[in-house]
Amino acid sequence: MRVEFESLPNEILHTIINYAAYDSLSRDASYLFKYATLELRVLSVVNRRLRHLCLPFLFANIKITDTKDAEKLEKYLALLSKFTLVMMIYGQTSVSETILSRNIPQFERLSCVDMRLRNSDGRTVLLKTVLAQPTVTVVLVDSLPDKSMCNDDLSKVLLRSIDQYDAFSPRLQPYLNRGIRVNSLEILEPRGLDEVVNRSEFPVLSGLKKIQLFVRNNPLPTSFLSKLLSTHPTFNELLLLEYPQLSQSVHHTPPFISSFVKESQRHKFIEHFVFTHLVFRRGSIGQSTHEWYVMDLALNAISADMSLVEMLARVASSFPQLKKLTLNLNRHQATYHINDLAPVFGHFSSLQSLHLFMLYRRLDFGNTEFPPLIRTSGATNSDDAKLARVETGLLWFASCVAREARNLDYIFTDSDTVQPWRLLGSFSMKNADRDVFGRIQRFTGGVSLHSEISVETGLIPPGFVPTRTSLA
Repeated sequence: MRVEFESLPNEILHTIINYAAYDSLSRDASYLFKYATLELRVLSVVNRRLRHLCLPFLFANIKITDTKDAEKLEKYLALLSKFTLVMMIYGQTSVSETILSRNIPQFERLSCVDMRLRNSDGRTVLLKTVLAQPTVTVVLVDSLPDKSMCNDDLSKVLLRSIDQYDAFSPRLQPYLNRGIRVNSLEILEPRGLDEVVNRSEFPVLSGLKKIQLFVRNNPLPTSFLSKLLSTHPTFNELLLLEYPQLSQSVHHTPPFISSFVKESQRHKFIEHFVFTHLVFRRGSIGQSTHEWYVMDLALNAISADMSLVEMLARVASSFPQLKKLTLNLNRHQATYHINDLAPVFGHFSSLQSLHLFMLYRRLDFGNTEFPPLIRTSGATNSDDAKLARVETGLLWFASCVAREARNLDYIFTDSDTVQPWRLLGSFSMKNADRDVFGRIQRFTGGVSLHSEISVETGLIPPGFVPTRTSLA
């Protein structure tokens, strides 16, 4: 029996809207600002019933960037105060801070505030006002509050990040005593990390979830994880930056990827790539270190001796829970027909975000005459024609990948193929048909020019397949 969408009860529609309302990349934490999706905005204008159901989601996140925004917030206070749950505030002036301090108490459902402000008297007054709001549970800040607040209750304040030097600084302790929490710790010098973490004076950072570790060419100690887990039960994400080539650091490899490293060494796969960062995530709070997994990684392909298709297949099989993949092909030399390269991304069953650098030069489209998906104004010379072909080619590749990787939400591309342009592409996949929407940004001389595209894969003629001329 066919069920019409609008015949569904409000409870089911609410669940559907909730799922489709926000950018999937911003769903990880309840206190983060979430961007409304195109689907939410479209649904909100279909009819009165859907408008009523969508309103709480449309106004659940408000961004205040200047005095004009603060004045608009005051003008529509009666409406916005009913819905706002999360507010992002940054780039303020003393006037806007005064307006916000006057109106924040009216938001009876305000739960989280992300304050990206420099220290000032206005910031201190605004922070005190927000903390006094009984419904607020988290206030995210970039720097420690003014010293005058050292005697206040700071248990709602979450410091976005500190480095290891700030962690050992005596000035931090009074804030820790008043309940301030720390979301992320940056460790800039991993040498001697075991000794540092095991020192008796290492502070207990309430709320610590992430550690960013700049490995560079230093050995990576791993025993510190058990110590941190015992003292910081909320710690569940480890980011390794500037990770050296694994063949040089296998003895210091985290246990979570040791099997991948051994397999790569055995097949000499390890000689063809370099990790630039790795992000490990723990399955759930309270689990052991053996239940960590790779959530995000970045690879530089440094050799053409190994097929990129084979390389990606091995990565996909080794890291089945990978959500974000960054691939830099600047030093890679081989080319691949898109009918060979696009399907390999279907092996990444959990992948949500794909970042590809210098991709276009690695793609072979054969003698294909692409359908005219992108209209170009004034395409009167060879550079314009070439630029149009790159835009269309990137869109076509994104469409092919979208059909293979069913959980993929975004593809970001960075290509310098068309001189003097540098092209930045952002493509999003929508609905069950995997329609692709996107924008190409052209940069030259530090100036950004936008060439927007908004097309559906359905506009590509059915059965259209690029003509194959060569296989890498």
